[in-house]
Amino acid sequence: MSMNEKIRAAEAVAKKIAAENLSRGELEQKHGEVWTRAELEERFAVLFEGLWPIIVVRRLSDGARGVVMNQERPNLYFGFFQSPTARQ
Repeated sequence: MSMNEKIRAAEAVAKKIAAENLSRGELEQKHGEVWTRAELEERFAVLFEGLWPIIVVRRLSDGARGVVMNQERPNLYFGFFQSPTARQ
């Protein structure tokens, strides 16, 4: 599988997860910590939002870079994944 195919497959999975429209409690059970936009901005600096549902962020507590997922209805953010190669 080429890198482009891997990226497309990952995007498809991310979009499927984000389109589930789960409640906050259901998201917490499936993916752990969940944030509203205001809560997200208290903990992370949003670096890039052009790849919905993947949002590129930097964690304010330690500078770690990574991504979170965004679900539109209700509008919630979840699933911080720290990039193993990102410089802090």
